[in-house]
Amino acid sequence: MSELQISPEFHPSRLAPKGDAQTTLTELAPKGITLIDAPLGRTPKDAWEGALDILIAQSNSAGEYTKIFENRLNLRFSDEQREQVIQDGVSLTRSITLQSASHQLHVVLRDVTTGATGSLRIPLR
Repeated sequence: MSELQISPEFHPSRLAPKGDAQTTLTELAPKGITLIDAPLGRTPKDAWEGALDILIAQSNSAGEYTKIFENRLNLRFSDEQREQVIQDGVSLTRSITLQSASHQLHVVLRDVTTGATGSLRIPLR
């Protein structure tokens, strides 16, 4: 199994208080996603498909985890878009709400086609 490359951008300057929590914006640019030809019965014929499993969690100083977001993202690109994805990756942006006691943000991405994974931890304190 290979590793999925993740280039994170975390914008703590965009933290906005929301009660006891904070909302922030996280951008991920995974590279190395496997895209396969779309089935012939579909149009357009120049379509490429892939999928990413996404998990975002936070942890406190005691090491307790709380899941923030979990989903599968199905991707579909034209030939031109595919070339851009191969070169630059895909930009994923997600606003998340952090608990005030959070010490780390954890992100895991998995390429559904190959099982390649990538993960990162972002210190919050």
